[in-house]
Amino acid sequence: QRANLDGSSVADLVTQGLEEPSGIAIGISSSTDPVTVKEDVNGDGVVDVQDLAYVGLQYGQTGTNAADVNGDKIVNVDDLILVAAAIDDAAAAKALAGRTQEQSHFTASQLQDFTTSQLQGWLTKARASGNTSHRYQKGIAVFEQLLAVLTPKETALLANYPNPFNPTTTIRYVLPHATDVELTVYNVAGQSVRTLVAESQRAGHYEVAWDATDAQGRPVAAGLYFYRLQAGAFHAVEKMLLLK
Repeated sequence: QRANLDGSSVADLVTQGLEEPSGIAIGISSSTDPVTVKEDVNGDGVVDVQDLAYVGLQYGQTGTNAADVNGDKIVNVDDLILVAAAIDDAAAAKALAGRTQEQSHFTASQLQDFTTSQLQGWLTKARASGNTSHRYQKGIAVFEQLLAVLTPKETALLANYPNPFNPTTTIRYVLPHATDVELTVYNVAGQSVRTLVAESQRAGHYEVAWDATDAQGRPVAAGLYFYRLQAGAFHAVEKMLLLK
């Protein structure tokens, strides 16, 4: 492989086995321009999560595209996996140079452009591809790390926003594992106004909008309302105020 001195832009030069290499030659260039590699799809001189996000935004596009890393004229999960593998290469090079001691290459703030369901879908497709090459499996391992970072550690019902609101608010909650979920809005008399969610859901971060209407689609009166999350054995209640 080759890379910049800061550990970025790692590129494979030889990917097949050699019977007996006779030597290694190293050439040092005086140029300060970064080495360009195909996985650096946004052209900023480093392969990182931003490149992965770029490929994600171009997902499904056909024809000539910088996000088409493998050159098959379609941006798909294979391109995502190749970029992920290159991110791992860059992180490994930095660690080898003593530049980082991080246990994970990623933080939740870096992954704000992704959702757990999106990553899970891509990971499922990658695993089903049947590609057993070392590089492809490295990329899959990176996706598993990404998913682990985004997966919540415990169930939680979060504050809705905006609050007070008129006429729509968003209710948020997180699930650390798949479970049956029920999210219901109640009035101050404890009567059910509308059930917003009643299904089994995967682990992840969720947002559900409520437009201040009841189960029949009729606008409700202004005032105080409660929303209750039941997720397996977990349950919690929060309040919100509708203004008119």
